[in-house]
Amino acid sequence: MRRRLPEVVRAIDRKIWRDLARMKGQVGAIAAVMSCGLAIFIAGMTCQGSLNRARAEYYAESLFAHVFAAVKSAPSSVTARIREIEGVSKVQSGIAQPVTVTVKDFTEPVTGRIISLPEAVEAMDLNRVTVRRGRWPVRGRDREILVSEPFFEAHRLALGDRIQVVLNGREEELTITGTGLSPDFIIEMPPGGFLPDSLRFGVFWMPGEDLEAAFAMEGAFNQVALGLGMGANQEEVIRQLDDLLEPYGGLGAFGREDQLSDRFIADELKQLRVMSFFPPAIFLSIAAYLLNVSLSRLMHLQRPQIAVLKSFGYSTGEIGWHYVKMASVLILLGTAGGSLLGAWMGRVMTGMYQRFYRFPVELYHADPALFALAAALMAVLAIAGVAGAVRSAVSIPPAVAMQPEPPAVYRKSILDRIPMLRGASPSARMLIRELERRPRRVFLGIFGIAFASSGLIMGNFGKDSIQYIIDVQFGLSQRFDAAVTFHRPAPLRVIQDLRAIDGVESVEPVRAVPVKFRLGPRSKQTTVQGVADPERFVRLKQLLDVDRHLVEPPREGLLISVALASALRAQAGDLLTLEILERNRPRREVAVAGIVEDFEGLSAYMSLSALNRVLREGPSVTLAFLRIDPAREKEVYQRLRESPRVAGVSLKRASMRSFLDTIGENLLRMRLFNVIFATTIAVGVIYNSMRVVLSERSRELATMRVIGFRHGEVSVILQGHLAVLVLCAIPLGLGLGTLFCLAIARSLTTDLYRVPFVLNRETFGVAILVVLAASFVCALFLDRGIRRLDLIAVLKARD
Repeated sequence: MRRRLPEVVRAIDRKIWRDLARMKGQVGAIAAVMSCGLAIFIAGMTCQGSLNRARAEYYAESLFAHVFAAVKSAPSSVTARIREIEGVSKVQSGIAQPVTVTVKDFTEPVTGRIISLPEAVEAMDLNRVTVRRGRWPVRGRDREILVSEPFFEAHRLALGDRIQVVLNGREEELTITGTGLSPDFIIEMPPGGFLPDSLRFGVFWMPGEDLEAAFAMEGAFNQVALGLGMGANQEEVIRQLDDLLEPYGGLGAFGREDQLSDRFIADELKQLRVMSFFPPAIFLSIAAYLLNVSLSRLMHLQRPQIAVLKSFGYSTGEIGWHYVKMASVLILLGTAGGSLLGAWMGRVMTGMYQRFYRFPVELYHADPALFALAAALMAVLAIAGVAGAVRSAVSIPPAVAMQPEPPAVYRKSILDRIPMLRGASPSARMLIRELERRPRRVFLGIFGIAFASSGLIMGNFGKDSIQYIIDVQFGLSQRFDAAVTFHRPAPLRVIQDLRAIDGVESVEPVRAVPVKFRLGPRSKQTTVQGVADPERFVRLKQLLDVDRHLVEPPREGLLISVALASALRAQAGDLLTLEILERNRPRREVAVAGIVEDFEGLSAYMSLSALNRVLREGPSVTLAFLRIDPAREKEVYQRLRESPRVAGVSLKRASMRSFLDTIGENLLRMRLFNVIFATTIAVGVIYNSMRVVLSERSRELATMRVIGFRHGEVSVILQGHLAVLVLCAIPLGLGLGTLFCLAIARSLTTDLYRVPFVLNRETFGVAILVVLAASFVCALFLDRGIRRLDLIAVLKARD
């Protein structure tokens, strides 16, 4: 009996397909939930792996530096002393200056950064520029330059085009010979901005001798990059480099991890890790639960079949393997759908990132090992979900399995303990007993629907955060139209010059100073903004506390952003040490007077007079906020561009547009995916839960119809069961979604920007409506199932 013919083996395998065909609705729901969870996991991990791979390859090919420093002006001879620092293997010094640019047919202000180049790329020891189109510029020939590829494409320029650039106060016409990419500008950020804007900011490279002559810096440099050898102590190298550059106006050295472009990518990778964990973990857990419930119900109904198989000589292991193979079919369906959907989503998301992170290598990379890992993870979770049900089903002796399952052990129910429930109708009593006798299934069903609700809340969380940032940052806080930066600290009287420009309605001066904050073992490098007295100047940038109330900087003390307070673990009253990264790098101690709401990452504010006292200098400004008459914008921009003091101009509306094009678009796209997938989960969980109940209770429901119960009285048992699950799950899901969103907001906060934790009433309302709508659709299917019960066939089942 142990050795059977192949035909018999094929027959038991055909049983798998017959069983799956009978429960095709549940199979589709389970496979859809599996596919959703796997797709988000694969898409997020593919993006993360693609960015990591592209970054590592590009950094290695372009010799990206490990340490960076800026200085006002240092003689080239200092580089020899820098090379003597222990651990330094390579040194690349040069010139970098902010410039204003005029592009044909573009009326808004454009700024840029122009950087010196050696005569050939081979002469670059670090941060090599990759020429994407055209050729390397030649010194002394028609003022040739390379233009960053994003800027070139955004303005639809062509090789040989000329652009006007203000170099050291003189406007010159430069010729474009090619486009380039550099590892230190994978993402190009305008001065004072926290998001990329290729239309209004670009990077340019010019032969070193030409740039030295333009800025009168022959034999000098103002930026330096260092490559470190194996085992080098980066902190010690930075300390010695700061000491060497201090006499020449060193502005503070920092490591690669604090370099703006690299930090932006590192933060994006951090966000991808977060978004690749939360939703897939929820979806895959629910898929394992659904698989467990569905196969448990199937094996419960197939007890007699299991007994027959055993009587024909099939071992317990063979029967268990039969049901594992059935689960494997579902796993294969979910894995196939999830892999295809995840690969498509990964390509779409990677293409979205390719718009902002410019690598000279192909960004999208689908790692086969990742797909294998995803499939293995899905298999482990699914098999773990069904292992207990298979083990309990196949361990029943054949003689016992051939008999109907014994009724549940009688005990007093809640109906007997609560007098007011004793008068309940028969349908209500059956509903209450069903819920009480299977608490585990009820509990898991409630949690499944609750997780679906939480997914809907997470999907809309990005929209709420974006709207809040727009309302607070660009609406309440920023009342200006443009921000003007100066090449170097200017006397306060420059504000009168700005006010005199026809079309400028009001001006607010600001003094920005680069500093390094220290509190205990923690430190952060950022800037302090000195805010002018509101009695003398109109406040164009409002400072708001966490309750959105207006806050004025005190005459003494410091206001810090929520992100900086969190990074330093500081609170009001703490004494911070300020290492000022200007002049002779003095250190001061300043008390924290309060914490303000700011989404631009690490920010700090003082009154302008207090900052001047800390710096021990007279009134000076480095930045000015302007409110401009919309009818005179072009004239104002032209006057600002002609000013030799002005290093750049940024527009508030351009910052808002850039925000929506980068963070806003990414979050909204993820919102769409999450909402679709969460809705799929809601339908899958509710449908499967109620199909199980309908299958198990079909004989009882048919009996009730035969003995005279009306359709509505029978239907209320299942509809009531569904209502209890949904009504209990909704508040739990709202709470779980809130907690998940709070965790996501904290995980996504970086030094560059902060994602606020905000959930609007509409978000909760949408989640509730979607769950109720899914429940209504499932209720219609249940009602249809009850109406289609074959009363004669059901009652023929033996007792």
